Amino acid sequence: MNHPSKFHWASAVLLAMTINLAATPAAHAQQEQDKMIDAGLSMADNLSALTGKSVTLYLSNGNSVSGKVGKVYGGNIHIAELSGKEYFDALIRVDAVIGFEVRAKSG
Repeated sequence: MNHPSKFHWASAVLLAMTINLAATPAAHAQQEQDKMIDAGLSMADNLSALTGKSVTLYLSNGNSVSGKVGKVYGGNIHIAELSGKEYFDALIRVDAVIGFEVRAKSG
């Protein structure tokens, strides 16, 4: 014998599971975004964590440079595949960088 209360309970459980599964990718995306920039780390450590990702660096002289982070080593940042200069790379001193942008969300 099927009781209406059992049906409602089963529906509520199914709905809760569906909402939980739908929220999981959003929570994972938020965790990924939180990992992109860590204000507690140095500029060099933040950029080193972004190796292979596209960034825009804002420099102390007012210029900006966009490309993919290569290696961060010895106070320098290797930027590969410069935007607008596809066959060029750049080497920039970490202490010349006053900030950077990185795409935090995909999609």
